[in-house]
Amino acid sequence: MASSTSATAKGLGYKHQARRKRLLPGAYGRPCPMCGAPMLQGQALDLDHTIPRALGGTVGDRITHASCNRRAGAVLGAKRRWGKKAAAAPMPTSQDW
Repeated sequence: MASSTSATAKGLGYKHQARRKRLLPGAYGRPCPMCGAPMLQGQALDLDHTIPRALGGTVGDRITHASCNRRAGAVLGAKRRWGKKAAAAPMPTSQDW
């Protein structure tokens, strides 16, 4: 189910969107830094914050599968809601590219 909230409404304004647009072409064919599967044109891809925004990250610095990025955000959110200490490293981690 797609979210109806725009990127701008989520606090991801022009700079975030311009950075995603600039990094996206170089991501095609490369492995997703979270799952390792190739990122292909036509797939939903997100600009990910290696340091999650919830932990103070401010710059999106890599492209990942949207599902991987959102799954990591859900895991972090669940940990924070249930009072578990959240890790400063991105979740899940995989190969760097």
